[in-house]
Amino acid sequence: MKFSADLSVCLLPTNRPEMIHRCLESVDEFAGSVSCEIILVVSKSDDWLAEITAGFPETIIYDHNGPLGEIEARNHALRLAGGRYIMLCDARIVFPPQAIINLINFMDENPEIGLVGPQIINQAGEIQPSSGAFPSFGKLIASRSLMNDRRIKPAQSLAAQKVDWVDLSAMLIRRELLAEIGLLDENYAGPLGDLDYCLQADREGWHVCSLPGISLTISGQDKYRTRQKLHLTDIFRFFLKKWFS
Repeated sequence: MKFSADLSVCLLPTNRPEMIHRCLESVDEFAGSVSCEIILVVSKSDDWLAEITAGFPETIIYDHNGPLGEIEARNHALRLAGGRYIMLCDARIVFPPQAIINLINFMDENPEIGLVGPQIINQAGEIQPSSGAFPSFGKLIASRSLMNDRRIKPAQSLAAQKVDWVDLSAMLIRRELLAEIGLLDENYAGPLGDLDYCLQADREGWHVCSLPGISLTISGQDKYRTRQKLHLTDIFRFFLKKWFS
């Protein structure tokens, strides 16, 4: 298969165009020897899109021109992606020096790993809940949240760690895995779609890992997505698939 780039960076947009600029600038500045294509999925054409195309003319923009859910938007980007690896991430993410190069090198050196998630920190330097073990059914029903608001402790080791799931805010996908398990399940309205995709990867024999040694920064003051309230239908859907499919 002929690839259009080493890495397809697929961005879920924000209503803050300055954050998109910051993300694109970090990719442009720090990609180094890694060839990148950037895919931005939007639900409507705004004035700031002209600024994006002027400043970053190689950006691939998919204009849905209508309401668009998070998972649906990410699937549109996956269909357009032509890279050896695909990075699903929020446009609020900023890549530091060497992060992109180190992520690609790690995946090249570990062909058994299908999905990997770097550590996510906010602007205050606090670690965000972006990976972990599958929660129990009872815990999700009781809390209606994937993660609580407690501060996350730094990992004891910076080495790669095998986990059950990594967050779609910054998920690196191997092309071969995408070919095997396909797109994200659009029936999910929130972060349990992340867990579902990782569950499918595990069932196909792929490893899912977090990389605390590589940190990306997420800007803005919004509550991190894994701490948002979950839909009950998503909880039941995930566990029905986990237990019975």
